[in-house]
Amino acid sequence: MIKNIIFDLAGVILNLDIERDTKALNQVGLPDFMGCLASPAIAEPMVAYLNGLKSEEDFCRELRPSCLPGITDEEMLWSMDAVLADIPASRLQMLARLKQEATTSANWRSTLMNVRLSIIICFTTSMFASITVLFSVCL
Repeated sequence: MIKNIIFDLAGVILNLDIERDTKALNQVGLPDFMGCLASPAIAEPMVAYLNGLKSEEDFCRELRPSCLPGITDEEMLWSMDAVLADIPASRLQMLARLKQEATTSANWRSTLMNVRLSIIICFTTSMFASITVLFSVCL
């Protein structure tokens, strides 16, 4: 029986708006996302925060020296979330179908592989195609 399936949301379930993200990062004094990753002073707190390993307060405190003077915590946090766009109905339907099939199917591994293949086909144009889908099945 499947207990957990973990999906990478950004670029897989959620659409991304790279242009809006770049504008938001620039408004707080940061480069685009790839530029942020190229700077250790920005990348280290950003990656830890985006992976849930750093609190909002610690993230803002560590990022503040890289931002424009007077930028608020809320503006910094918004700039991190600006990349997230919408969730298309087709992906929500796919998740509902996966839940139904995986909980009723005797051959759940086959169900996961069928759904995984359809997700890969749908998201190969994503900037984050290399992070297509992470299935973590905990038995």
